[in-house]
Amino acid sequence: MHTVYQLALSTTMIIGVFLSGVWSLRVATAAPYYVATDGNDADHGTEERPFQTIDKGLSVLGHGDTLYLREGIYYSIVVNVYHSFSSGTSWANPVTIAGYPGEAVTLLGGIALYIPDDTLQYVIFDNFTMDGAGIFVGGAGAQYIRFQNSEVKNSPRSGIGGGAGASHIEFVNLRVHDNGGDRLSHGFYVAMQYTLIDGCDIYNNGGYGIQIYDSACTTNDCADNTTIRNSQIHDNRGDGGVTLSYGSNIVFEHNFVYNHLNGVEVSYGNPNNTQIIGNTVYNNWGGINISPSSREAIVQDNHLSGNAGAITDYGVGTILRDNRIE
Repeated sequence: MHTVYQLALSTTMIIGVFLSGVWSLRVATAAPYYVATDGNDADHGTEERPFQTIDKGLSVLGHGDTLYLREGIYYSIVVNVYHSFSSGTSWANPVTIAGYPGEAVTLLGGIALYIPDDTLQYVIFDNFTMDGAGIFVGGAGAQYIRFQNSEVKNSPRSGIGGGAGASHIEFVNLRVHDNGGDRLSHGFYVAMQYTLIDGCDIYNNGGYGIQIYDSACTTNDCADNTTIRNSQIHDNRGDGGVTLSYGSNIVFEHNFVYNHLNGVEVSYGNPNNTQIIGNTVYNNWGGINISPSSREAIVQDNHLSGNAGAITDYGVGTILRDNRIE
């Protein structure tokens, strides 16, 4: 019995060591791949022998891998249920598609993700200029996607769009400007649960800077738990700077909103518990406008100056507290 026990224990230890080695190997083999305009898809995707097309680069990605695009002009990144790639497993182990550090990488067709069935999650898009088209995210399978350190400009429609069930989508440190040729084309036109817009500069778009709204949304929970913070929304050409609609617990905090017809509006879809906190809103015709469909909004610690109208409240149960008006 003693011998059998020792043998079983030794076998277990060997298996454990083996599995540990396999796991270490998997983590260690998270790899960088490269694409260049003068590359070749028949090569290996190394820095010295890069692929030529984004599609080829996407096809080899595994958990934790990074695909770098070298300097140049490329066409769009389009991902859907028929043409996808491996997801990351967490924000600590994402898949990353990035412009090579210090190099100018332009996507003429923007980035379009529509994942209705398969799940695409923990993916980071970093360091791109999207010129002539923007970003669209849709489908319930698109979750935990981050766009960062990029520019979106000159789209004939909205610069960034999202809805149709996508959730946990993040937009961090983006410049979104000069998109849309009319008042119905916005910087952001999104209605997704758990959206984050953080540290963005949003200006000179045809419609609103940010419209949390979706004409296809038929319920009042499409934009639940959206957060917009630390951003500048200014000089947009449509009816206003920001509209917050179709969701509960939308947080709008520590932003600067200026030079619009209307600054911040809480409007359609019976929004509930909208929190407008710590913002600077100035040089708009209307500062902060709360519509009759709003429920239990909190407007607190904002600084309003130079607006023709500071705060207009027609909502139900609105809390107005410690706002400074000049």
